[in-house]
Amino acid sequence: MVSFDVHTPLTWVHVFVISLPSIIYWVSAITLNAMGANEGYNGKVSVRKMLITQIVVDALQMSASLPRYFLEGECFRMRWWKVVVGLIVIDWVEYWCHRAMHCVPLLRTIHKKHHNLIPVHTFGAYYNSAFEALFLGGCLGVFSIVVCGLSVLELSIAASIGTFFTVLDHTPAAFFSGEEGDLSDHEIHHNVCSNCNFSQPFWPFLDWLFGTRFEDVMRKEGKDPEKYRKRKAKRVKRAIHSQPNSPAVARLVNTTSHLDDSVNEIDTNLKRELKKFADDLREDEGLRNRELARSPNPQDVSSSPGTPPE
Repeated sequence: MVSFDVHTPLTWVHVFVISLPSIIYWVSAITLNAMGANEGYNGKVSVRKMLITQIVVDALQMSASLPRYFLEGECFRMRWWKVVVGLIVIDWVEYWCHRAMHCVPLLRTIHKKHHNLIPVHTFGAYYNSAFEALFLGGCLGVFSIVVCGLSVLELSIAASIGTFFTVLDHTPAAFFSGEEGDLSDHEIHHNVCSNCNFSQPFWPFLDWLFGTRFEDVMRKEGKDPEKYRKRKAKRVKRAIHSQPNSPAVARLVNTTSHLDDSVNEIDTNLKRELKKFADDLREDEGLRNRELARSPNPQDVSSSPGTPPE
């Protein structure tokens, strides 16, 4: 058993332990991004928004962990079997909280922000509203600390492992497989069917146990899972490429805009020429009518100059 004296001043070692989940997020997300995991991303959620949200999540996590250091004795003791308990707690709590956020109207509202993340992005692993972070963090805290009695160190290690796998959940499967169109279970949850694949971050066992796998949900609804996945994936792909922040679409919109300007200019010039032509016709018609009115013999006016009348 490893422990720290609670009466010692707060050191950088303690701060490191408390902030370990945040450190794991930044290291893994930045590394995967540098390796090209998010290459070609053109979803409507900007990376800037993801990073700002993550800073808020980090601040909430730190503010929730620090009081435990001052209020609890032996909060840095280490029991590896407790870490395993923490991993199981994280999986079960996240499954039921996640499922509730798709069934309870109020919770569905606070979870809506995360589902704007289409396609997934490593920096968007915790792109959640503050209310969702408080709800999920509160539930995890109650079960891991109050019920299971995990110390700060034990919970920090378990949460760090969960963070790493959550970042992996939000990394496109095509990056690992090299096959375009390949989707992980969590990508199917984001891109294809949000009413399934609630398990995260570790094992899909709970989806299998409670019948919420994508294949099970589709068969219950009388749909072919593979056909539905391909059809919905194509629809999502079209929607993604219609986003204004897509570079290709931006170039197309820019070209179309210039084309519209050219068409409008041509249309304006054509209207001006037609108006001038109509004015000339009216002027010629008026001149001809005046000449007819003055002439005793209308045929003289209608004859060409130099042509003798019949």
